[in-house]
Amino acid sequence: MPPWMDRLLALTPSRLPRTAGVLVTTALVLGGMALYLTHRTLVWTYPDPTGQYTAICSYRTYLANIPMMPGQGSDKPCFVKIVDRKGRSLGEIRVPMLQMAELEWTSQGAEIKLIGEWDFATRTCRRW
Repeated sequence: MPPWMDRLLALTPSRLPRTAGVLVTTALVLGGMALYLTHRTLVWTYPDPTGQYTAICSYRTYLANIPMMPGQGSDKPCFVKIVDRKGRSLGEIRVPMLQMAELEWTSQGAEIKLIGEWDFATRTCRRW
């Protein structure tokens, strides 16, 4: 066996814990970033007049850390989701700006003007 091979084999076991530590640290950092980027902050909940359904508006938490000018806080995109009494979702619609998330209950479901609607009979939603 050549002499350089002995030196290489002698170094390998000491590098193994360092490499494993780097991999574990990288996995933890990436996992934390994924959780941070997907976590949502609740803005409001709005029950329908019958009490059967509740609309939930939320936005991604990381958006609160992006600098904005005064008055632009409601310009961040959000999500409006409607759930029934048992917590089952009837669908979720992405709204381009928080200030546009004005939900109106209708006889067949709910709608956000110019954005989308929910149909309670078919338990679906669609974005226009």
